[in-house]
Amino acid sequence: MNRPTLCSLIALLSFSILTAQETLQSVTENGNTTNRRIILDSGAVVSNDNLFIDGTSITGKAPLEIIGNPDSIAINIQDGAIRFEKSFDANVGGPSSVLLGYSSSGKAYLKRDGAGDVGLRIESQSDGVNPVSSSVTLGTENSEDYLQLFNETDGIKKSSGIRISSGNSDYKDFKVEYGDNESSYPVMTLSPDSLTTFHGSVAVNTIPSTEYRLAVGGTILAESATVKLKEEWPDYVFKDSYDLLSLKDLEVYIKKNGKLPNIPSAKEIEKNGMNVGEINRNLVEKVEELTLYMIQLSADLKKLQQRNEHLLEKLKSQEKL
Repeated sequence: MNRPTLCSLIALLSFSILTAQETLQSVTENGNTTNRRIILDSGAVVSNDNLFIDGTSITGKAPLEIIGNPDSIAINIQDGAIRFEKSFDANVGGPSSVLLGYSSSGKAYLKRDGAGDVGLRIESQSDGVNPVSSSVTLGTENSEDYLQLFNETDGIKKSSGIRISSGNSDYKDFKVEYGDNESSYPVMTLSPDSLTTFHGSVAVNTIPSTEYRLAVGGTILAESATVKLKEEWPDYVFKDSYDLLSLKDLEVYIKKNGKLPNIPSAKEIEKNGMNVGEINRNLVEKVEELTLYMIQLSADLKKLQQRNEHLLEKLKSQEKL
């Protein structure tokens, strides 16, 4: 290949590379439509119209790529919102879109367009110098119905947490749950009547155990406690069919076992702890048995008294003779 031909080939190749991409000016001059890549390395302005990019036939690439410089933002939108459109949304049975922008009150929001005002709001307030509150809210723009994650301060104290509000006082339960593709599993439910329900076992300052619904590693302070037993309360002791040990048999049992019947030993309590409901039930059983023993001893004592009185009368009669 001679030198002129080589130079012509290089020039043609350079021209092909240059013409493989266009500027916004060249597109405008050629009918506002192009199927070649556009490079905007010095900025551009599109007035009173929109810039349309059709990426239908592009595979493996983003139709629009924006590279920002290290010390500035990559994209800036003034007094407008970003709309993400979907030609078919199975949730609504047709086309839908999501809006990202600012409301008229200056709150940043992300919401589904055409499906009411429910969305995600991001808010931040300051006292002119320091931030005093920030929040992420699921709810409407102006309604008092919302679920909010907040972090705020009054200048002295700081607080953060979850806030649930209902403007019409029609409060709903707040639920914590997890799930898979088939089912959901409730963990905790907070009701508006200050009732908290835990769905499962609860452990406080100790290792969780499925054997107990509530396990506490430490002391518990309460004004009262109610224990409901499934077992029969020991009023059966007063039935005629109850087999009450004689005092002699009870004495033999105590000497052999070192404890009362149906009462756990010290070693058992040390190893397994004490079932409050069961131990109280057994103690009532012992109190009722003790009551029967006292009634029986009282009857025996009365018989002895009557016998003594009879003997005294007999002695007095013999003394008169």
